[in-house]
Amino acid sequence: KKTLQDLEKIGLGDDLFMHRLLKNYLADSLKMIKNISHAVQKKHFGELQDHCHALKGNSLSVGALQLASSVEALSKIGASTTNHESNNLLDTVNSDFSNLTLAIEDYLRRPEAATQ
Repeated sequence: KKTLQDLEKIGLGDDLFMHRLLKNYLADSLKMIKNISHAVQKKHFGELQDHCHALKGNSLSVGALQLASSVEALSKIGASTTNHESNNLLDTVNSDFSNLTLAIEDYLRRPEAATQ
């Protein structure tokens, strides 16, 4: 919540700043999660770490701490990680992203968000 308030201050005077920022974040994150899923399936751990690092950084910049945490956990898998464990971690990332998407969409529907 504090991060969103800080971002609102940055965008003061630009009525659509928060909408653009958060919509772009969601779109970029969805692409990154697809890349992460592909890297998990193919067991390309270097690519996985790169994509996870990017998504974690973007998530932290908008205050999406839960998603950043689950992405960090997923970034630590390796060749010794079972498919079941990898899929569970990936499911957690997907679930956290779904919950975050709902929360952002709810935030953007608030009347005061339209004037931030």
